[in-house]
Amino acid sequence: MTGRPTDIRVIGPDDVEAAAASLGEAFGDDPVMGWLGRFEDAPDRVTTLMRAQLADQVARPECLAFTTDGHAANAVWNPPGHAGPSTARLLRSLPRILSVFRTGVRRLPGFLAAIEAAHPEEPHYSLAFVGVRRSARGAGLGAAVLQPMLDGCDTEGIGAYLESSRPQNAAFYARLGFEEIAPIPLPDGAPPLTSMWRAPR
Repeated sequence: MTGRPTDIRVIGPDDVEAAAASLGEAFGDDPVMGWLGRFEDAPDRVTTLMRAQLADQVARPECLAFTTDGHAANAVWNPPGHAGPSTARLLRSLPRILSVFRTGVRRLPGFLAAIEAAHPEEPHYSLAFVGVRRSARGAGLGAAVLQPMLDGCDTEGIGAYLESSRPQNAAFYARLGFEEIAPIPLPDGAPPLTSMWRAPR
């Protein structure tokens, strides 16, 4: 990790609460997240969603979630061939989904279908979330927390994929080797969401 602004480690069970709170803050003003759940005044609901995502990650044989010192930046990835949640799992999660998205839950099926259709068929790791606490932005932590997985992609010779919800982040991702594929057509007048691909180096 020489030359990186902080040490990066895989998230463990003891990191879940702090990492979820950090991601909840980072995504509290995300335009697509706000369109889905109207979270502007309820960052605690975003934290609930992130807590569930991280709990699922740390339960896997190989956790693909990373954090920095103090949990200021966090990244969550899905492995190649990762399928969406099963119907049974969705039903078990329904109370939590309703509590998180509330009236926006009606938009969730169309959103999930659109992003699933946009995924490349080529095997790849997909970035589910990356977020930096607002007070820590601009210090290179976003790139640092992504780098271990990008290094792994290069070692394995496999691509990386993401959906960018902020047009201003395109240059940041480009510096990491991502190229824009296309806008993802979301329903109901959603904010722009752009698919991006990084070929292995």
